[in-house]
Amino acid sequence: SKAAVLVQRERNTLHGEKFGPSPYAVFEACAPGQEDESPYLLVWLHGADGGGIIPESYLRIFHRRLGRRTVFLVPCNPDVAPDGRRFYWGIGYTKAQNKNGYGFIFGELCDEFLSALCELIRRVSERVAADRVILSGYSMGGFGAYQVASQAPELFDALVPVAGYGIGTSEPVGATCGGPQPESGEVFEA
Repeated sequence: SKAAVLVQRERNTLHGEKFGPSPYAVFEACAPGQEDESPYLLVWLHGADGGGIIPESYLRIFHRRLGRRTVFLVPCNPDVAPDGRRFYWGIGYTKAQNKNGYGFIFGELCDEFLSALCELIRRVSERVAADRVILSGYSMGGFGAYQVASQAPELFDALVPVAGYGIGTSEPVGATCGGPQPESGEVFEA
């Protein structure tokens, strides 16, 4: 059997006033016999150590496991905003909010970025006539997947966070991320 062809279809950048540049790429994987299928759209959000665009070898594995024509939308976490805020996907945080590395707990949702990303997902889905839209991410990307899915749940047929987490934590100090208590528990429960 012939191997799937993986083609980069687009490379561009989301821009906004309240978030830094967020580059993205769109790839399509198609094996012989899949040309006439309506594709799945798989949106993949990288983890903190992912550094951006996913290796093409991983896209080939995803395609093979899905077993059908697949379009991949692979955005990157936003860069530093003009006002100096940094991001964990849809959570923007200041230096003060990131004290001891807890920006993911005490930062604030950036509606402008989440809306821009959801609009991009909608446009790509419509352009390729996606049969299904799947949102997934690893670690910090799983964290972002929860945020994006919460922004526009009607866009997605499936949410697959891998080792993702919610905003805040009820974990006691010293366990896993061990956010300060009771503050991070209050954020988690809000």
